[in-house]
Amino acid sequence: MQTGVIARHSGGLARRLATETPWREVLDAFLAGRDSAMTRRAYARACADALTALEVNTLAELNGADLAAYRAAVVASDLAPASQAQALAALRSFLRWARTMGASTLSADVVAEALRTPRTDVRSPYVSLSERELTALLEAAENPRDRALLAVMLGAGLRVSEVVALDVTDLLEDADGGAALYVRLGKGRKDRQVP
Repeated sequence: MQTGVIARHSGGLARRLATETPWREVLDAFLAGRDSAMTRRAYARACADALTALEVNTLAELNGADLAAYRAAVVASDLAPASQAQALAALRSFLRWARTMGASTLSADVVAEALRTPRTDVRSPYVSLSERELTALLEAAENPRDRALLAVMLGAGLRVSEVVALDVTDLLEDADGGAALYVRLGKGRKDRQVP
């Protein structure tokens, strides 16, 4: 008989999670609780890649040595440092959640140590567009609306999803009387105001 916590999965049905629950079912329940579609996709890929590479059926089969070996493989891979960090962070988050739901017995300390984010050095400074490149980009826009969207993205440092969600009512006046934008549900589903 399975014991554990009941978790909701994407179909809205409740399922009981336990150490015997196949990791794919546990992952489905974990992903159902993520708000952002982009986060769900990234975490699904990272966790599925890891658990497939580790060749386990349930999370109970994992141990700290397995996780440390997986971390070593990720760090030795050709992935960019940010991609390495994301892969390890996704798996860490999933395993911590799985423990609270009864699907894993790995301690938080073991998970944190075995999957710690590698130290990295910035290999090259950030590259920004030159004035000439900015002009060429704006001139490539086919109409005034597209030019305005590009100008807002470039000037305020917004993501595409943030610009798409803007409304006329999001144009504000800041404390100094300058123009500002109210950005709803940006990265991390957080609101912010930008000049």
